[in-house]
Amino acid sequence: VKLNEIIDAEEVLIGVRGKEQEETSAFAISFTMIGTVLAIVIGVVVAFFVVRGILGPLNATNNMLKDIAEGEGDLTKRIPVTTKDEIGDLGNNFNAFIGKLQGIIGEITSATTQLAASAEQMAATTEQTSAGVNNQKMQTEQVASAITEMTATAQEVARSAEQASAAAGDAN
Repeated sequence: VKLNEIIDAEEVLIGVRGKEQEETSAFAISFTMIGTVLAIVIGVVVAFFVVRGILGPLNATNNMLKDIAEGEGDLTKRIPVTTKDEIGDLGNNFNAFIGKLQGIIGEITSATTQLAASAEQMAATTEQTSAGVNNQKMQTEQVASAITEMTATAQEVARSAEQASAAAGDAN
C-alpha cells in the first residue's frame, strides 16, 4: 500500500511540476516575444531619429551645393550647424569653404573694378595723346606750307633783286 501511495504521490508531484514547467515555459516565451517586439520598436524609433539626424543636414548641404551649381547661389547664406559630430563638421567645413570663395570673388571684383578704372584712364590718355599728335601734325603741315611760301617769296625777291640790279646796271 505504501509503495502505491508513494508512486501515486510521485505521479502527482511530477504532474504538478510538469504544469509548473509548462507555465514557466509559456511565461518565458511570452516574455521573450514581448521583449523582442519591444526591442524592435525601440530599434525602429532610434533608427528613425538617427537617419533623420543624418539626412537633415546632408539634405541642407546638398540643396546649398545644388543652388550654387545652378548659378543662383547666394554666397552669403550658410548651413545652420546644430551638431558637433561628423555631419556638423561637414557643415562647418562647407561654410568655411563658401566664406573663402566669397572672399576670393570679392577680391576679383575689386581687381576688376580697378582694372576697368585703369583702362578708362589709359583710354583717356591715349585720346589726349592722339589729339596732341594730330595738333602737331597740323602745325607741322602749316610750318611746311609757310616754308614753301617763304621759299617762293625768297626766290621772287631774288629775281626782283636781280632785275633791280640789272636795271641799276642799265641806269648806271
